[in-house]
Amino acid sequence: MSLVHASYNTMDGHLLRAFIERWQLATNTFNLPVGEMTITLGDVSTLVGLPIVGRIVSCERLIRDSKTQASNLILKLLGEYSEDVDKRKTVKVEWLKAKFSKVTMRDSAEKRTYAIRAYLLFLLGCTTLCDKTSNMVSVKYLNLVSDLDRISEYAWGTACLYRLYDELSSASQNSTNSMAGWLTLIQSWIYEHFPYLASGTLKTEFEGPLTSRWEPQSKTTSTPK
Repeated sequence: MSLVHASYNTMDGHLLRAFIERWQLATNTFNLPVGEMTITLGDVSTLVGLPIVGRIVSCERLIRDSKTQASNLILKLLGEYSEDVDKRKTVKVEWLKAKFSKVTMRDSAEKRTYAIRAYLLFLLGCTTLCDKTSNMVSVKYLNLVSDLDRISEYAWGTACLYRLYDELSSASQNSTNSMAGWLTLIQSWIYEHFPYLASGTLKTEFEGPLTSRWEPQSKTTSTPK
């Protein structure tokens, strides 16, 4: 639920680009006029409320060029067969939404379990494990949500920050024109440390993680591409 409450619907692309251009690969820090600063595990915990201690977020890779294995995994854990799995063994988040958004408490326990896994995969594909397409998610991540009783045991915050460091290092290169990862974490970090740069409204009352107290302006729709 931290991902649901913390995620921004709109991003300030110009602000994000300004910080991405100042990212230093050697130190994993932003080179700013005030000195070197970076996003820490403490920031992840306080800003977005994701756990930073727990099981390692890791899963086995699917066999290369094997769309059959990916399709079989979807069938096993989601109870549906998808013909839309591409050669990268990813599935569209819209397919997940279309197939499972109408499942209710009136459906069987098995179908509800499938829907929960689908929603968690959808959520990860739109936030912490978001790729550059923003509409596809790797089927291998289903292995992370197969056991619903152990979801809370993972150090999701640590994995999120690791992924973000990696994506910032890639996006800061001249040859790269887009960025993956959960941009909400970067933008909320900037808002908290440099509130005068915030393009959103600071709420006096809010619920959820600390990042929820900022409400980006809806007109700010540009993203780093």
